[in-house]
Amino acid sequence: MALGHGQADRSGPDFELPAVVVYGGIITLTILIGLCLTNTVKVTRTPQELVLTRFLLGFPRREQFGFANVRNIRVYGPLRNNKNSRKFRVLFDYGDETITLAKGMTQPMANLIIEKLMTERLCF
Repeated sequence: MALGHGQADRSGPDFELPAVVVYGGIITLTILIGLCLTNTVKVTRTPQELVLTRFLLGFPRREQFGFANVRNIRVYGPLRNNKNSRKFRVLFDYGDETITLAKGMTQPMANLIIEKLMTERLCF
């Protein structure tokens, strides 16, 4: 009788509540990681410079690149030496640095970005 009574206590809501909290925490963490890894880039130009505005969790970070130092815009990929990957980057050189304009896209989309920038009569 005592053995049956102990098992009945373990099957109650006391042991289901931690499982709900753990599973809810995993779902919440997954959503937060997805939001943190989402990165939106807005590319604009002024007559003298290329402006990249990156939004991470809604907060903008603005970078400006003078056209005089922007050169060699190109597509690089696939990422991480994985020949089967469809993830490509759009890069350009700025002075001594290589700047990533966009990443994690298909090759046709990356080529379209370069084509669009080149038709805007930028000096690359």
